[in-house]
Amino acid sequence: MKQQVIEKLKSAFTSTKYRQEQENYGAAIQALESTSDIFEDMRQMHDKYGVHNWMANATPEQLSKFLQFRIDFLNEELTETTEAFANKDAEEVVDGLIDLIVIAAGTLDAFGVDGNAAWQQVLKANMAKEVGVKPTRPNKLGLPDLIKPSGWQAPDHSGNHGTFGNMFK
Repeated sequence: MKQQVIEKLKSAFTSTKYRQEQENYGAAIQALESTSDIFEDMRQMHDKYGVHNWMANATPEQLSKFLQFRIDFLNEELTETTEAFANKDAEEVVDGLIDLIVIAAGTLDAFGVDGNAAWQQVLKANMAKEVGVKPTRPNKLGLPDLIKPSGWQAPDHSGNHGTFGNMFK
C-alpha cells in the first residue's frame, strides 16, 4: 500500500509544472520512503521466504513447535542483549533490541495477527493508565510509572488471534 502511494506521488511530482507542488510532493515522497511499517516489512519478508506458505500447510503440532521455536528465539536474543549491556556494547544493544522487535512482529505476522491493530489496542490501553507508584515494581530512578486506574480496560484482541487458536484445538 505504501509503495502504491509513493508511486502516485512520484507520478504527480513529474506531471506538475509548479515548483511549490513539486517541493510538496518531493517532501511527501521522502517522508514516506524514510518511514517503516514493521508489520508490513515482516509480511514482505515472510512472503519472500515462503513463511506464509509453510504456515498455511502446518499442522497444529507444527504450529505449536514453531511458536515454541520463536519464544526460544526471543529468549536467546534477550540473553544476547543483556550480555551486550553488561559488556557496554552499544552496537549490540541496539541490534539486540531490534532483533527482539523483528522476532515478535514476525511471529504475529506468521500467525496471521494484524500487528497494527494489536499495537493500537495496547497503545490505547497504555495511554489510559495514570502516573503513579506501583509497589510491586519499585522505581528507584524517579521516572513516572504507569498504573492501571479504577475502571481501566485491558487491550481487546478478540477477533485478532490469527491462527494461534489452531494450536490449542
